[in-house]
Amino acid sequence: STRWSASAWTTTNYFYDPVTNQWSTKTQYGPDAARRTAVGFVISQNPHVMAGRITAADAYDAEHSEYNPFSDAWTDLADLTASRWYAGGATGKDNLGYVVGGLTSGDVESNVIYSYNRVTNAFSTSAATLTTAKSLVGVGTDDWYLYMAGGAVGATAQSSVDRYNVSPAAPVAFYVDSFKSQVIMARTTSRPTRLFYSTVGNSRVWDPEFYIDVNPDDGDWITGIFVFDGRLYVTKTNMIYQIAGD
Repeated sequence: STRWSASAWTTTNYFYDPVTNQWSTKTQYGPDAARRTAVGFVISQNPHVMAGRITAADAYDAEHSEYNPFSDAWTDLADLTASRWYAGGATGKDNLGYVVGGLTSGDVESNVIYSYNRVTNAFSTSAATLTTAKSLVGVGTDDWYLYMAGGAVGATAQSSVDRYNVSPAAPVAFYVDSFKSQVIMARTTSRPTRLFYSTVGNSRVWDPEFYIDVNPDDGDWITGIFVFDGRLYVTKTNMIYQIAGD
């Protein structure tokens, strides 16, 4: 919990149970110091809290902690790449946590988008940036997109909305075709018997579960893909497979 007054900052951690409609206190926020205007996201049911400004001289901060509601314990994790306050945060469908915009330690608006990988416990700087550097950004997700709306530049409110694609990049494959509003790719270097397909109507979104392994145990590689008479086919050296489904 954070408050505007330095004298009122607190590390109290509240838990709400929707079944009993009751609030209760849990292990207080830590191991980092109390802070205000922090940013957060949730990965695999565990809330993450980071950055903001801490009580000591109202200092800018990048510290990052994770709360486990099952063990009621906090864990200190890798710090955010740079100190931020008034930043926005959300979790993408890619299970990465995102920190967007905010104010730097010099009170300058930022357009940077950071992503956090819990498996590697590391932050990365995204190649994409906000169209306008700003603070107080509202961040939400829808399918494989991150939406970043509103915010402020100084005392001026902003109405712009940015959309960021967080899906994995399209595979680099030997064969490419289109079928029923999807882009089809087949035979990558690491998966020579796999056929990949994009989201319907959007070749920029590649769900990692959208693939078909075409008889991977026959010892042969895919040698081509083609569409004929409204059907999709995959060829191997001595076999042609029709891909069923709509």
